[in-house]
Amino acid sequence: MNVPTPVCLPPFLCHTLDEAEALGRHEFVSRRDINAFVDDESQVDACRRAFDSSGVTDIVLVHGTFAGNDSLGTLRRLASFSPGLADQWMVQIKRGFDQLAGEVGNFTQDYADQMLARVQLPGGRHVRVDRLHWSGENHTLGRANAVMALFSRLISEGGCERVLIMAHSHGGNVVAMLSHLIATNADTRKAFCRNLRLSPGELDRFCECEVGRMPKIDVVNFGTPLRYRWNVSAIANLMHVVQHRSLDPSVPARAEFPTSVEDLRSAAAGDYVQQIGIAGTDFPAVADGIGDLRRNRRLRKMFESDGAGRDLVNRLRRGRRCSLDGVTLLMDYPDDSDKGNRKLFGHGVYTASKWIPFHMKMIGDRFYGLAGRLDERDQT
Repeated sequence: MNVPTPVCLPPFLCHTLDEAEALGRHEFVSRRDINAFVDDESQVDACRRAFDSSGVTDIVLVHGTFAGNDSLGTLRRLASFSPGLADQWMVQIKRGFDQLAGEVGNFTQDYADQMLARVQLPGGRHVRVDRLHWSGENHTLGRANAVMALFSRLISEGGCERVLIMAHSHGGNVVAMLSHLIATNADTRKAFCRNLRLSPGELDRFCECEVGRMPKIDVVNFGTPLRYRWNVSAIANLMHVVQHRSLDPSVPARAEFPTSVEDLRSAAAGDYVQQIGIAGTDFPAVADGIGDLRRNRRLRKMFESDGAGRDLVNRLRRGRRCSLDGVTLLMDYPDDSDKGNRKLFGHGVYTASKWIPFHMKMIGDRFYGLAGRLDERDQT
């Protein structure tokens, strides 16, 4: 008889994706539902009023892996002895990536501008929409450095009442890591920070921060692979959006494994990158040699189970889409003229500006009572 290898769980909750793991709470959003949405002036006005009354003053857009300014980590190494030069290169690399990728799996500045126009109520609260840039490295160390950048952004503005974070791909896992660190104790934060190059001021500010000093945080993830769980005590509202097509009626929430190149090309089952980017698919952290490898290993043990890389194929074939925390919306994005729902193996659809109206309606309904405001207008 085969005895399963015992799995050593990390200090923070994570997804195991084994057979015993439950299916997270989820809902299906069909093409019919999406196509039925009609964007008009009443929608825009109700959206603005809902966001204004919610207290949201900041919207932060967090990109995912490879969409950053140092995906190989080489500039992080350069920054240790020439930070000014490294910063210049990072700006140029991100600018070049934005021009190359456009809106495919990438939050552009034009996207941020359109988002602001959608939510800013004339005469209401001033809203900022910012893009958070991080390296985009595909390992825990890269995401950990992004956690510090996001933390700094969240506490940088005095009097900030509420923040909406919209994260794509592993950008969502950056936010998940932060949720645990916000809610944990100072000693655990220090253990986390020992693996990062922080100034004494940065270290003190992070380790001594109290949950009460943080703004209310609402989070919407788009195509985020199931890696880390969430400490929901640190998050006011949590929702995950995944492009999904049910190919097996008996298990409608399962992502079927691609069987051909055509499946991948056409995104037959939806977002394949979200399905594939689970624990065990990271790149090695080698930009700073053996030091990076050691730091990455220590950080990974904090956030992933010890056996996360084992039995990878079977974990992939289970096709888990739904987080155990918050609610997951399994959305069947309709085809359009440029086949945007197929780009990047189904992973590039979320950041197209054409979906801003529908996404903001969806967020407003579930987080800020937008549906009720529209009902009131219909009755007058």
